[in-house]
Amino acid sequence: ARTIVALLKACAQLKDLEKGLDIHAQILGVGLLERNHFIGNSLVNMYAKCGSIAKAKQVFHKILNRNVVSWTSLISGYTEYGHNVEALDCLERMRLEGVFPNSVTLVCSLKACSNLGAITKGQVLQMEIERQGLIETNLVISNTLIDMYSKCGLLAKAQELHNELCTKDIISWNAMLSACNEQGQGDKTLWLYREM
Repeated sequence: ARTIVALLKACAQLKDLEKGLDIHAQILGVGLLERNHFIGNSLVNMYAKCGSIAKAKQVFHKILNRNVVSWTSLISGYTEYGHNVEALDCLERMRLEGVFPNSVTLVCSLKACSNLGAITKGQVLQMEIERQGLIETNLVISNTLIDMYSKCGLLAKAQELHNELCTKDIISWNAMLSACNEQGQGDKTLWLYREM
């Protein structure tokens, strides 16, 4: 099983769908999918990363004990390939099954909100993020929130979040610089650059 998981991860990294299909056929031949959720999760992830969302969804539905990794792999694939409505629907179904999102799930879901301009759903996710204390502890989530607010045209909210960050990295600063540029605020862009 470990060997198969490693091979599927390699296929996902290389986006080698053909080799992934070969490995999937071997898995089906020995009945491993039903017995090992690590393999099922790796298959979903591989298909999602290779852009074969239909196959990812097909495997996902065969996994008996879906967990946060199963759900996040599917949500990530949906978001990465522009199926943002499906990503947010998947997040809701995940919650209905009693599975709670982790930080990766939240980042993918925020990106889907950003792509759709779904600010209300993004704000609901922010409340959940705040409840979990992730704004202070997870810079990737904070940066994704800043990016979401700026792409949705809420520059003041993005700036407020940026100002509250105890630690900022180049991504935090670039998100704000881009947001100011997109809003035509060249002076503020230069001011932020000096502050950075």
